[in-house]
Amino acid sequence: AIDAVLHFAALKDLGESMREPMKYYSANVASTLVLLEAMLRHDVKVFIFSSSAAIFGIPAFKIPVEQNFLTGFTLIYQSIFPMYHFTCLSISSA
Repeated sequence: AIDAVLHFAALKDLGESMREPMKYYSANVASTLVLLEAMLRHDVKVFIFSSSAAIFGIPAFKIPVEQNFLTGFTLIYQSIFPMYHFTCLSISSA
């Protein structure tokens, strides 16, 4: 039996994400949805997500950067993290 899934797989080249956004949405968002669907089918309830500090961009005013700082995205890669976050929240509360 599988007790937990650790998610470390994602594309994270900031420049490339701006040139090839569909590649990043497909690899990072769609693939994560497939993983979450498999977890639901197999009743795996623990999901640990690892991300890069690149999701925060360049902080304008406060270091260390807190998670609630995620606003005003300028890069495709930054916009993907909230999708993970809200997708996991909605699935876990359904």
